[in-house]
Amino acid sequence: MTLFPRWIPVPPRRPLILGVLALTVLTTSSSTLASQICFTPIDVPGATETRAIGINKQDVIVGAYRDGDGVFHGFRRDSDGTITPIDIPGAVQTRARGINATGDIVGRYDDSNLASHGFRLSPGGKLTTIDVPGATDTIASAISARGKIVGQYTDANGLDHGFLLEEGNFTALDAPEGACGTRAFGIDKRAIVGSFSDCTTRHGFLFSLKSKQFTTIDFPDAVRTALHGTKRGRLVGDYTDVDGNTHGFLGDGTFRTLDFPDAVETHARGIARRAGDRTKQIVGWYVDALDQTHGWRAVLHSGC
Repeated sequence: MTLFPRWIPVPPRRPLILGVLALTVLTTSSSTLASQICFTPIDVPGATETRAIGINKQDVIVGAYRDGDGVFHGFRRDSDGTITPIDIPGAVQTRARGINATGDIVGRYDDSNLASHGFRLSPGGKLTTIDVPGATDTIASAISARGKIVGQYTDANGLDHGFLLEEGNFTALDAPEGACGTRAFGIDKRAIVGSFSDCTTRHGFLFSLKSKQFTTIDFPDAVRTALHGTKRGRLVGDYTDVDGNTHGFLGDGTFRTLDFPDAVETHARGIARRAGDRTKQIVGWYVDALDQTHGWRAVLHSGC
């Protein structure tokens, strides 16, 4: 596989902050949102921690869970609720992070030296390791319907960079203001989303696959923002407020906070549009009052 030179990004004349777009952007209260979003918890039986990270239009969810020995394993949860563990042979830990419409799964595994490698697992069981040349660690985070993969890698100086893997070729992704690192988390046919650090805080970004331009996206009044998923212009991610609390959010012309009921923190990770009725579905994880981590799936619906 070939590592291409980085795209030279041409930043917009002014980075766009979603909170100040010409469109009306409003935060939505949890009470208003409760009638629109139906949450369901997801727990792998016997796990001490479950995180739902990716979802496809067939309602198949992938993620990671921690067992009683503290080891992470990947999992696939089918639409009927059947859960299948995912463990890469020879790995000490495995995490599944993304799945596309054809059932290809991507993620990361750690070897015995605790170095991270990306992987792609086909529905037929074919395993492909993904390592950016020269990187000390590689993580694959999402895969598009056409097989394009995004993620992040760490260079020899310890700096994170995003990447796009397409037809065997790597392209590095570095946000113009990301002096302290860029991470790519999600992709659809239009854009790549992720986050970058300007060495002071973390911001979300959207990278247009057509214009090759980065757009900065920050949740209004947040001290940290990250984008993790995108589907047809809708964005999901999480933000930290001024009190240090973490919330998920949906951006679809307006900002909507996503808080799992009674959770102390909520993270939103993946979004898909279900085949057939095209209902929007989101997955993530939350931490409860007992400091236990659970996965969740949410359906955007007129009523629960």
